[in-house]
Amino acid sequence: MTKIIPVALILIGILMWRYPARASFNRRNQYGVEIFKSYGNMRTRRLFEGLIRFAGAILLLVGVGQFFVPKQYSLSNLPRPGNPSPKAAEPTQHHRH
Repeated sequence: MTKIIPVALILIGILMWRYPARASFNRRNQYGVEIFKSYGNMRTRRLFEGLIRFAGAILLLVGVGQFFVPKQYSLSNLPRPGNPSPKAAEPTQHHRH
């Protein structure tokens, strides 16, 4: 159950990484040249697709990281509001010398 979020992040990251490449392929003509309506359109599309690729790479890396991180350090193990944190529930011991 705890591996659902990392797997979802990995899949979403892969889709976000691949979308711009597919869009770029679909814009190419028979000579392999990308066709845009205008220079502004080209700059906007490339910026948008670059941001999507960057966000996809981040999601992919976070998903892989969460997949291999031990459960005690996982994001799913963070304390919830209203619940005591695992460290706060433990009694503190002070050693006096």
